[in-house]
Amino acid sequence: MFDWSMTLSLVTAAAAILALFMTNRQIRQSNKQALFDKRLALWTTAQGLMELFGRNRNQFDTKKDEVFFSNNLLFAWLTNNAFLSDISPTLDHALDSAFQFDFLRKLEEIQKLAVEASLIFRGNTSRYLGEFLDDYQALLFKMYQYQILINHMTDDANRFRWTLEEATDRLDEPAYRNHLFSAYKKLDASYEKFCNPSIQKKIERQIKLS
Repeated sequence: MFDWSMTLSLVTAAAAILALFMTNRQIRQSNKQALFDKRLALWTTAQGLMELFGRNRNQFDTKKDEVFFSNNLLFAWLTNNAFLSDISPTLDHALDSAFQFDFLRKLEEIQKLAVEASLIFRGNTSRYLGEFLDDYQALLFKMYQYQILINHMTDDANRFRWTLEEATDRLDEPAYRNHLFSAYKKLDASYEKFCNPSIQKKIERQIKLS
């Protein structure tokens, strides 16, 4: 006699196995799509910063022994894209707490992207990408600090009737300028690694394979 209960049990078990297989497949596809989206978003942001720095890197004249008064203008150029546009006015309001908060929050966001790069990309591509992002935010912070110094120099020179040379010496401007240029040179070195065509291709390949 045909055992319908056994057949029904087998069909039910088969359906459950099929459902489990389909669920696992959907989860893998969802994870793959999420990884693709994260990699693409991070890569797009990094590319934007790479293009900004590439256009303006030669504006840092580290050989001249003089106050770097173009700091504010160059900061505006290095933040002249959609991702950084909200902090472009920061140096014009360096001591305004509202602008400070937005600026520091954006730097923290870039730092998080640098960490994320090491988690979602593989090999030396993750290191070069992370270093470039971290060095970019570090340079922006040094430019912010240097602008505050320039503002103090200008104010004190007017208040105490100092010459530019006196204000420079009294506030130790060369030391701050050296810190600024050191941050620039570090970013310039990481930019050279990051923009290497072979690294770019590896990153794009990893995005496509997500």
